[in-house]
Amino acid sequence: MAKILVVDDEKMILDIIDNLLTSEGHEITLLQKGEEAITTLCDDASCFDLMLLDLGLPEMTGIEVLEHLEEKNIQLPKTIILTGMMEVDIYVRAKELGACEYITKPFDIETFVAIVNSNLAPTKQD
Repeated sequence: MAKILVVDDEKMILDIIDNLLTSEGHEITLLQKGEEAITTLCDDASCFDLMLLDLGLPEMTGIEVLEHLEEKNIQLPKTIILTGMMEVDIYVRAKELGACEYITKPFDIETFVAIVNSNLAPTKQD
């Protein structure tokens, strides 16, 4: 079981992800705002194994969340970007800030679960 932080402003997406990943045995924390993610991760980022972060958050984008966390020297959990539209320069910036992968919305459920689980699997470095 992994602890996963999901940050997305769309309630329907949060519900879908919560149902999918809970059924996989993971413990899920759902947030709808970038500011909430920053506060949560500043309190204790080490309690999460993975973060799913939407780029298109209102008030503060996913990139801005990552930038704020970098400024505060917060060690991020593995981070997968969620986005409705992937722009190469945005993806490159997200990678520079610590994101390991991206998933475009709408997503195929089997592919989504496979990507999440593959990013939770121990690596030879772990």
